[in-house]
Amino acid sequence: LAGFNKVRKSEGGIFMFSSDFGSTTMNTSSGVDVVLSLPSGSGTPELSIGGSITATVDKVLESAGSLALSPGKIVLSVNSAGSAYDLNLLRSLKAGDAVTISCSSADTRWNNTQFATGGLYRLLAGGKVQSGLDTASSPRTAVGVRADGSMVFYTIDGRSPGYSIGATMVQVANRLLELGCTDAICLDGGGSTSLGVTMPDEDSFSMINKPSDGSPRANSTHIVLVSQAKATGVLGHFYVTPYDAMLLCGAALPINAAPLDTNYYTMAYEGKKSYAVYNGDGIISDGGIFVAGSSAGTSTVRVSSGGAEGSATITVVKTPDSIRLIGSGGNQVKSLALSPGGVADLTASASIHGLPLVTQNNCFTWTVSGGVGTVDANGRFTAGSQGGAGTLTVSAGGSSTSIPITVSGHITTIDDLENGADSFSSSETANISVEQDLSYVKYGWQSLRADYSLESGSTASIGAFLPVTNGDAHFSLFVYGDSSGNTLMVASKDSAGKETASYLCTLNFSGWRRAAVVLPAGTSSITGFQIVKQDAGAAKGTIRLDQLLAANEAVEDSTPPVISGSISGRSLSAAISDTYDKTVSKDSVYLTYDGSPIAFSYTASTGKLTASLPVSDGKLHRVTLIARDKSGNLQRYSANVEPSVEIKPSFADVSGSWAKKYAQYLYDESIAAGIQTPSGLAFQPDRNMTRSEFAVMLSRFMGIATEDYQNVSLPFADRAQIPAWAEDAVKAMYSIGILKGASNNGILTFSPSGNISRAEAMTIIGRTLEQGYAQTGLTYSDAGAVPAWALPSMRTLATLQVISGYNNKIYPLASISRAEVAKLLVSIL
Repeated sequence: LAGFNKVRKSEGGIFMFSSDFGSTTMNTSSGVDVVLSLPSGSGTPELSIGGSITATVDKVLESAGSLALSPGKIVLSVNSAGSAYDLNLLRSLKAGDAVTISCSSADTRWNNTQFATGGLYRLLAGGKVQSGLDTASSPRTAVGVRADGSMVFYTIDGRSPGYSIGATMVQVANRLLELGCTDAICLDGGGSTSLGVTMPDEDSFSMINKPSDGSPRANSTHIVLVSQAKATGVLGHFYVTPYDAMLLCGAALPINAAPLDTNYYTMAYEGKKSYAVYNGDGIISDGGIFVAGSSAGTSTVRVSSGGAEGSATITVVKTPDSIRLIGSGGNQVKSLALSPGGVADLTASASIHGLPLVTQNNCFTWTVSGGVGTVDANGRFTAGSQGGAGTLTVSAGGSSTSIPITVSGHITTIDDLENGADSFSSSETANISVEQDLSYVKYGWQSLRADYSLESGSTASIGAFLPVTNGDAHFSLFVYGDSSGNTLMVASKDSAGKETASYLCTLNFSGWRRAAVVLPAGTSSITGFQIVKQDAGAAKGTIRLDQLLAANEAVEDSTPPVISGSISGRSLSAAISDTYDKTVSKDSVYLTYDGSPIAFSYTASTGKLTASLPVSDGKLHRVTLIARDKSGNLQRYSANVEPSVEIKPSFADVSGSWAKKYAQYLYDESIAAGIQTPSGLAFQPDRNMTRSEFAVMLSRFMGIATEDYQNVSLPFADRAQIPAWAEDAVKAMYSIGILKGASNNGILTFSPSGNISRAEAMTIIGRTLEQGYAQTGLTYSDAGAVPAWALPSMRTLATLQVISGYNNKIYPLASISRAEVAKLLVSIL
């Protein structure tokens, strides 16, 4: 048999099924099935190792798929793609034939086995580590046997950075060898790695490891050891816990001593217990409280009474390897940012060799520098009345840790939607999705879209799980309203589980608007949003949400970071700062070379950035550095790496053009192919660009595979006039929301052969940019001629110095030349 009660494969031979497998064989492809009847009666043997059973053929079937299974029957099955030998073997059987099925092993010890489980890997054999073992670090479960027949059941957790990364099989094998094992196997590990124990002083079974799945799996195989001994009621010894504690000098630890009888059962005992400390530095009270002394070492705590005793070993550590600070929420605190007068309750913890120490706050020395506040011996920091920056230091035995403290307002990004909408959930009344049409994005590339219905109730709900940290009570976000007249609420919950719904705004507007609210004190998370129907409100609608923020004070930050930079040879140096956040984190800084990311070094605390640019090939290149603050505001620094050598242009007609280097860049990047003329390949820099040409050039610039959009239906009334060479590009640009067309008397057109204006080109280019750049006013003398629909993009491009105008004019309604488009495209890289 290739398998018993396992899913049949296309290769491997004959598989056998009984009703224990399920209601059917679960086969999904054709094959040959033989149904057999088992003998009935009380003396019917069961199939076991070293034994056999004989069954009778009921029928032989050419099956197209699965076959029903029933008690008293077994099925032999071969996939039609299997070997001819196995197929012919089953086909040769006929109704009434007797089939004997036997199970044997060359090792006769298996014949007496009652229960069995196994693993894929043998770790030890004859006291030697086996070869070919898995070298990846993972959670592991293993069983080892010592020479005297005693056994070791071993687990090690993994896939939990900061707690345990796991071990390789070689490491597990060597550890079992250290523990005296001569033979060992590795059972299934990973998320299945679990070890549970009923401790002597406990009444129930509990896990003593931390499965990487977060909880034990519903495993089909396990080993359970159960004692058959009965309680004797005779005092045997005391079970002293903790039995392997590690304490920091000065720490206190309660010692428990459970009376156990001679068979390890807990029992009632009224006698007075005596506590004593042997070796090491420490004292213990009559009530069993051990207090570590000021010296490092190992102490033995012994408990005795009534002729019985028990002991535990306590290790006292003077100088820990590391000290961490934990906040009231249970998370590690690496910095503090408080409002004046704010309070933070901190707990210090320490470890050595990665193992935690028992500590209390009074084991440490607490100090504050910088005049930003005070801290007491219990770890309570109270911010001063004035803003400033300082340091909190916690030390013990020559080891210390320090965290920076800032007393000022701060902003925390709760969710900017750039990583999707995993923190949100739909309901029966509201469907959420990620919005990528930049017309409906306030910051970045994405926002949250919510399509809701109030037809069957007064409230539509959006689920959310958004932690609120640092006690921040000021919550804000940007809402794209739908003019429905309904009310938007935010639901929150405090650490005690109390839920509150707070008013955010009335949806009586269209477009983006900031909404803010002060959350109840102690809010620990945002749990969702509610659209509440008003009397005159619409029954359906769509809103967008973006840039969800929390702060410790009422603040609206619309000022982008500041970037200064310079390039010398291949070296880029830059400085980044932010008016409100002070610093910008590394994951909010992006550096590109010709639009592709390159490596850089950056220190957030100083804002200093350096990078080595690629080796020059003598051609034009574009470097851009972008920084984002916590409010979503963007700033960028861009610079050309100018051509270092005179390169013969690929276009015959650009030698005297100011746009020569830009045209050459587009040619080198396969963005502009040019036109063959009797004089050679031409770029035609001074010719106005048509809308079709612009769509093609921009799609190449964006790296879009336009052939993927061949089946897109265009809504333009003049779509039949689009040249075949431009059709896929227009479909692609329309599909991703870059090209929208123009409405004339209610008819949407594209005007494929018409010249594209400067305002149109800049608006379309603006739609390719991440949202969040500042939009300063246009100061050109003809700024009044800029159409309203073009203002946002043109303001952004002017702020980024992508456009600069000519003689203080921008000529928004004039046609744009191919040379001007070339410069625009290079400038937005």
